[in-house]
Amino acid sequence: IGALSLAFVLVMSVSNGGALLVVQFALRFLGWDQLTTSLYVTGFSLCGATQMLVWRPLLARVSGAPVSDGAMVSIGYYGPAAYFALVLAAAAAAAPSNALLFAALPLFSLGATALPHFRALFSKAVGGAQQGERMAVVGALESLPQVYTQPLVSVAFSHTLHAPWVPFAGLLAILCAALLLIALTFLLGSRRFGEAEKALAAAADGVASCAEEPPPALAPLEASRQASTHADDTSVCLDDSDGGTTRSVG
Repeated sequence: IGALSLAFVLVMSVSNGGALLVVQFALRFLGWDQLTTSLYVTGFSLCGATQMLVWRPLLARVSGAPVSDGAMVSIGYYGPAAYFALVLAAAAAAAPSNALLFAALPLFSLGATALPHFRALFSKAVGGAQQGERMAVVGALESLPQVYTQPLVSVAFSHTLHAPWVPFAGLLAILCAALLLIALTFLLGSRRFGEAEKALAAAADGVASCAEEPPPALAPLEASRQASTHADDTSVCLDDSDGGTTRSVG
């Protein structure tokens, strides 16, 4: 849970800070006005809501199996990583354009599809009695980046006007670190789950073998009972000297 919480804070920081950074970058170098900024924010919201409704059913239909929450989280944040990489390359080449920022907007908004699945991961990590407490923690973690992202992004951008690609490189590095942390969390979780399954299987085999075999203390009694039963079923043949016949004594 600790690693997952850290990854959640990192990706939420990138989501909030990335949107602010793109707007500040466009206002400074592309001359955006209030209308263009509003169109960008509206497009981001519409793309995010649409992809949130479409992607999971589409992936489930293509793969023929339900898509896990962990897979949706990973897929969702690959989009913002690709978006920041494109903007980083354009800023480094001194060739940013409105067309790039708007055309690649679906990649950036793909991160919105991961948010409900991230919440689901936190919910599945605890029992039913702790759901309220866990959701309160998730809400606090979700709102925490809103406190520090705006001042940090503003300071970073104002100090890197000569190299505006640097803040995008920082966001990309943070997002990659979060994705790596998520992957390690699921890897360790799957290993622990596999070890638990093996332990349960071994315990079940042990119980079955104990049920099939008699206890050692009862083994002599069991052998004696079987010998007695065998002796009772054995017939002894005796010769009758008077009648010349043979009779069987059980």
